[in-house]
Amino acid sequence: MKGIVHRVEDYLQTDITYLTQGSFWLLLGKGGLFAISAIMMVAFANLLPQETFGSYQYVLAFLGLLGIFSLPGLNIALVRSISQKKEGDFKRALRIKFKWSLLGALGMCLGAAWYFYHGQNLLATSFLIGGLFLPPYMILPIFDAYWNGKKRFDLKSKYEILVALLALGFIIPILFITDNLAVLLFVFLFSYTLWNGFFLWRTLRKIENSNTDRESIGLGKNLTIIRGITLVAEHIDKILLWKLLGPVHVAVYTFASLPIQKLISFNPLGPLVLPKLSEPLPNQRKKDLPKKLLKSFTFTVPGAFLLILVAPLIYQLFLPQYTESAQYFQVLGILLALTPLALINMLFVAESRKKELYIVTTVRSIAKVVLYLGLIPIWGIWGVVIGYIIGTVLGDTLLVYFFLRNYSFLPTRVK
Repeated sequence: MKGIVHRVEDYLQTDITYLTQGSFWLLLGKGGLFAISAIMMVAFANLLPQETFGSYQYVLAFLGLLGIFSLPGLNIALVRSISQKKEGDFKRALRIKFKWSLLGALGMCLGAAWYFYHGQNLLATSFLIGGLFLPPYMILPIFDAYWNGKKRFDLKSKYEILVALLALGFIIPILFITDNLAVLLFVFLFSYTLWNGFFLWRTLRKIENSNTDRESIGLGKNLTIIRGITLVAEHIDKILLWKLLGPVHVAVYTFASLPIQKLISFNPLGPLVLPKLSEPLPNQRKKDLPKKLLKSFTFTVPGAFLLILVAPLIYQLFLPQYTESAQYFQVLGILLALTPLALINMLFVAESRKKELYIVTTVRSIAKVVLYLGLIPIWGIWGVVIGYIIGTVLGDTLLVYFFLRNYSFLPTRVK
């Protein structure tokens, strides 16, 4: 058995022992979260009218967009700090995130006032609920960054699964009782806030020192700006679809794009490698990264192709109300093959390469938004799908270019 492990390590040029120990818990956690998410999607698809689900996603899109004020980039920076045993940044980041998140809450409340003024009381109430819950809903999951930085992927995964499972216990019964948009949003946000708060409390008791990293907060703010650019592209699609075509189109598109996003997040490379890359990294290991990437594609490309083939059957069996979404899922499935490129992004984060991250994220996001604005009025959902793919591939191409240039992998270094 050891001989097989050594041969795989030689092929991938990777510490398989670390990956298997960490990836077991990460894959277990991500697999559990994916299963819970799948159950929730099937419940929403079969128990909720398409119009209600589309409006539900519309409000959540605004919540996610204004969640940028909770400084999500600090979570990534904290992984770096905690892996360097500077745990004092955790409570400091928590305080800063709360103060800034109040601006996002204000934005949701202003949206509520707008809809109250125009007589759309249900949407107004839903936005108000989103505003009240935005700070805790966005901030409390910060415990994930602590355990990720400590490389305690077992606790990270257990806590994430328990939060999702316990929240599911609140949400599914409500779907049988009502399809009221405001009630559904309240139960969803309340349940996640409650259980994330509980596990954050448990995490705070485990902080071991008060050491701080002077660069952590600054890096987190820079990463937040980068994340903010991405969030605009991530959520503007649903907002534009809702405004231009109505809630049903939002529902159909969501049931195509959300599974893709969940499957991409299933990739454990990011959480696994960021703590490792934040440690001093010998030049030789950096030079090995291109080979590791190429060999990783030998797994992701066939996997993506297989999933694309079986997608229509899966939709027909579990989501019969959304069989139209299968065709969009199949095209978006191409992006699953590109998941190993997350390794490059994590390397840039670990080494604080803010310039490259800014450029890649800005180009990718602007391309998506411009294409959405131009293509949605013409092709509807297909306009979003095409814009999403082109923008993602363009950003990934730039990511690879900067990676090769910065580490002198090209025959001639580009100035």
